Amino acid sequence: MSHDDHGCHSCRQEKPYPIVTEESIPSRFDNLVYALYGEITKQVVAGRVVWNIACDPNLTAQITDLPRLPGEGLLCYLIRCSDFYANSFNGMVTLTGTQTLTNKTLVNPLGITPADVGADVAGSAAAAEAAAIAASDPSGSAATAQSNAQAFATAAANAAQAAAIAASEAFSSNASNLSSGSIPRTIPTVGVNDGSNAATGNVGEYLTNTVAVGAAVSLTSGVTSPIASLNLSAGDWDVWGVVDFHPDTTTSITGTQVGALHSNSFTGQDTSAIDFFAAVVPNADFNKLTPRYRITINSNPVVNLLAKAYFSVSTLSAYGTIFARRVR
Repeated sequence: MSHDDHGCHSCRQEKPYPIVTEESIPSRFDNLVYALYGEITKQVVAGRVVWNIACDPNLTAQITDLPRLPGEGLLCYLIRCSDFYANSFNGMVTLTGTQTLTNKTLVNPLGITPADVGADVAGSAAAAEAAAIAASDPSGSAATAQSNAQAFATAAANAAQAAAIAASEAFSSNASNLSSGSIPRTIPTVGVNDGSNAATGNVGEYLTNTVAVGAAVSLTSGVTSPIASLNLSAGDWDVWGVVDFHPDTTTSITGTQVGALHSNSFTGQDTSAIDFFAAVVPNADFNKLTPRYRITINSNPVVNLLAKAYFSVSTLSAYGTIFARRVR
């Protein structure tokens, strides 16, 4: 079949009726066949004429996993394919559809990892918090910029950790776990507003112990004494306290030292607050705040509120409160 007669395959404007077009009927068929099938070649195989086209209608061109039927023409095959895939979509879960899953295992078909989810959530949370901080101080001072940057980094780290944990558990859970609510760990996203305390063993657990002035511990000048103590469980804790000194009316004091430590003595740098001064006779109670001290341990430690003072002439005793907050 020739494709060059009468300007075949060229795009030219048709003449309107009743003017007779110059294109012949064979040329029109030729153009239609070319538009539908592409370039056609002719072969004679074993005395038989075989027409070869780009999409080969001779039962060899087909869609993967949906074979041609014997004797099925190309257009009939395409219609059947269209019906098949249209019906297949009816059972799919879509963004606007709902499907009840029974005895199905949840999988991760897109290959999304917990780290991917964590990064996305972290970025969103950090950006939101940073925007809120920036809005609270539109002046844009250097100190504010530094504070905003630190807050942004903290928000990103916290959100990434929470999202990674949640995503990891979600991917490993199945439908029955989700329906029964048996996912083993949850990450709270907002603070409580009911005045309650964190449960024992949970992040945020808060402990205190107070020794009143009536049970104040007598001090010896230059000697460290435990004033109050707390029994902690294994974990990561911040501990601190307040020591109240109770002098006699004539007691002369030249120095104090206070701390909250996992020890009966002052150890380590920056773990206690020390003051030395010219001799004073306070003739009244006064207090000192200890530094905040981190304890991370896998056993059950006892932490002590410690006090030391340098004094003379008369007596001095101490009382106070020790605090602990579970960080993780």
